Amino acid sequence: MSKEEKLLHTTCPNCGAPLDYREGDPVALCVYCNTMVQLRKIKTEEEHYMLKITADRGIIRTLLVGDLLKVPGVPENIRERLQIVEAKLVYIPYYVLQVHGNLKWRGLGRQARYYGPYEGAYRNISFYLKPEAGEFDDHLVTIVYAGNIQNEVLMSYKFATRGRRFFSLGEIKSHGGVVMEPKFGFDKAREIGLDKIRQKHLQLLREELQKIEETIPHYEVTQIQLIHVPMWFIKWKIGHSKKTYKAIIDASSGLTLYTDAPRGSTYWLSVITMSVVFMMIGASPFLLDLPGALSLSIVKLAGIISGSVLSIQTFIKAMKTSFKEKME
Repeated sequence: MSKEEKLLHTTCPNCGAPLDYREGDPVALCVYCNTMVQLRKIKTEEEHYMLKITADRGIIRTLLVGDLLKVPGVPENIRERLQIVEAKLVYIPYYVLQVHGNLKWRGLGRQARYYGPYEGAYRNISFYLKPEAGEFDDHLVTIVYAGNIQNEVLMSYKFATRGRRFFSLGEIKSHGGVVMEPKFGFDKAREIGLDKIRQKHLQLLREELQKIEETIPHYEVTQIQLIHVPMWFIKWKIGHSKKTYKAIIDASSGLTLYTDAPRGSTYWLSVITMSVVFMMIGASPFLLDLPGALSLSIVKLAGIISGSVLSIQTFIKAMKTSFKEKME
C-alpha cells in the first residue's frame, strides 16, 4: 500500500465483523461472510411538498353524510339532523420514497429426487441440496407516516400525490390550517424505506435457499419527498344531542377515512330479533326433545353451541360502529 493510501475501518452490516477499506473505495468485500458492502452514500435531493385542498369547509358535511348513509342501521334522518360541532384542518406529514434494491445471491437450494414410478406418481421421494445463484431487483414506492398521532387509519393511509405543490406555510394559514411537524427527519425515513426492501429480499432469499453462502447487496433511495397531507378532524352530533362523534376526512381527495357510525333503534331491534332466532334454532333439540339419534346429548350440545355462536357473531358484527374508507 502506498503512502498516499489511507486505511479506514468500519463494520460489516451483514455479520458485524471488522471491515477495512481504503479512502475513496466505493465498495468493500467482507472476508468473513463474503458480503459486498457499499461505502459511498448516494445523495438524493430532499423535497418538501403539500397537497392541494379540494374538499373545503363548506362541503365536509355533505361528504360525511353521504358516507354515513352507506352504513347499515344509521338513522335515515341523519341527512337533516347532522351538525358539525368542530372542524380542524391539520396538515399531516408523510415521507414518500422511491427505493431501488438489488441483491445478487449464491447458496444451496432444496431439490427433490423421485424414485419408483407407480400409476402416474412415485413411491419414494428424497431431498438434496443443490448450488443455486440468482438476483432480486426491485423498484418500490413506499409511504412512511411521520405524524405524532398514534392512529391506525393515518398510519396505514395510502394517498395519491397528484395535485402536489411546493410547501407554503402562508397558503396553509390562509385556509386556517395548522402544520404537524414530522417526528423524525429525512435520514430516519431513508432507513425505514431501505429496511422495507431489505426485509422483502431477505424473505424471498429464505424461501429460495436452505443455506446462504454469499450476498452482494446494493440498496439506494433514488428520491425522497416530505409531503404534508391536509386532513379534516371533525366532531359532529345529531340534532340537539350532547353526544359527539369523530371523523377524519382527507381534504385533498374528499375521502372519509374514518367516522363513528351510530345506529338507530330499528337496527338494534332487528339485531336482537336475529340473535334470538339463532339461539332458538340452536336450542331446538332441547325444546322438541326429538327421539332416536336426534335426542343424543352430543347433538343437543352441538345445536346449542352453534346457535350461541351465530347469535354472538351477529351481535358483535352489529357493534362495529365505525365507517372506514377502503383504499386498494
